[in-house]
Amino acid sequence: MRSRSAIVLPPVVRQLGDLKTNPHVTLGGSSVEELRQLLTLRDLWSEARTTGDPISAHHRRSAVEFINAAILHTLYGPEWARAEATKKPLKDQLAEFKTLIWDQPPGTSLGAAIFAKRGELAAKNTRDRVREFSRLAKNYLALPLFEVKVADLESSCDWIAEFALRLATAPDNALAWSDGLFPAAIDYVFRFPQLARSARMLALSVASFDGTQSMPIIALTQWGWE
Repeated sequence: MRSRSAIVLPPVVRQLGDLKTNPHVTLGGSSVEELRQLLTLRDLWSEARTTGDPISAHHRRSAVEFINAAILHTLYGPEWARAEATKKPLKDQLAEFKTLIWDQPPGTSLGAAIFAKRGELAAKNTRDRVREFSRLAKNYLALPLFEVKVADLESSCDWIAEFALRLATAPDNALAWSDGLFPAAIDYVFRFPQLARSARMLALSVASFDGTQSMPIIALTQWGWE
């Protein structure tokens, strides 16, 4: 396996404008390959070493934040990404997310159910959260079956629900965990974005109940995926 390494070098600063960072990523339509590239890019920048110069660290942080926003855009759509980018206190944003899950009543109803259960969900362990999310998604969204064979003794409904929650909290982990099923799972999520958005709202609701004040972007800490 080929190893990778990167170092973030500070720019040559001759005037104040040289301190600005202007990261850019061209986004097409949501696709498996685009998401793979964003996750790979995020991993490379996250692990890149800095020179010890504060400008170098600032550039790395800015790049990672920009890539995180691009991942949100790809997974949940531009409206959702814009809502998270406002950086309002998390508890003030949850009502808006309820309306963004789906433009049909079941989406808002599922959002309301998740919000009402946020304390209960925050108290559960990760495995029980997956089961509860799977149950809620089946009850409210009535999605077609994820018709891919998964591990024995595990329903495809529970598997795709867990995949959506992993995407919502640690997308690089979702990529590794799903392995060869990643393309089929991402295709399903792109066809039915209400599943991914409701998973993201559940993750944000749990974070808000735990006292998180600002909007987390990626890799929420309350999950502990293996």
